[in-house]
Amino acid sequence: MPRPFRSDCYRKYAYFYEVMRSRNQFINLFGIAAILGGIFVAADAGASTRSSTEVNLVAQKTADDFFNDGLAKLQQQNYVGAIDSFSEVINLNPNDAMAYLGRAIAYRYQEDYRNAISDYDQSLRLQPENADAYLGRGICKRRLNDNQGAISDYTEALRFNADYGQAYYNRGLSRMDLGQPQEALADFRKAAELYQQQDLTDYYQDALSRIAEIES
Repeated sequence: MPRPFRSDCYRKYAYFYEVMRSRNQFINLFGIAAILGGIFVAADAGASTRSSTEVNLVAQKTADDFFNDGLAKLQQQNYVGAIDSFSEVINLNPNDAMAYLGRAIAYRYQEDYRNAISDYDQSLRLQPENADAYLGRGICKRRLNDNQGAISDYTEALRFNADYGQAYYNRGLSRMDLGQPQEALADFRKAAELYQQQDLTDYYQDALSRIAEIES
């Protein structure tokens, strides 16, 4: 069974903010167009379409409320509650990639790795360039002793975010599990370089410890 390390799970709160940032980007890209589209359709179709648009906007607001509630419960480490809240979002909007991502995080912290992987899969199906989802899924695969699958996911994360120190670090852990110390050393060195550049002092020291462990 792989040993747990602080950076294996990465900074919980920073990750929540990343989820929220990703959601805001999604809304910025698609929300305005969707609202404008509803206005133009309403102008053509009359009052009945306007009523439908209003209902949809109310439903979206409710989904946003559930999403924010899910984030708050994650921060409180109330993972069962977070799963319930994100499930409500998914019931209202089955194509909400961030809701699947949030629920996957909650499942992962409950050590329910198979359900977490299923939700990461759904999130990536809807948003295939999300490096965070690849990283989270990779961590789950490592916990299930699928280190080759984990390495593949960490590598995909790096394809979409080349400065992702967490992906290098966790790929190094999987390579150590597979008895590949030189490949792991290269990953830990790159992770340390990025952590230093990003002022992540604790993670930088953690990576240095890994390097020293291999070189000793």
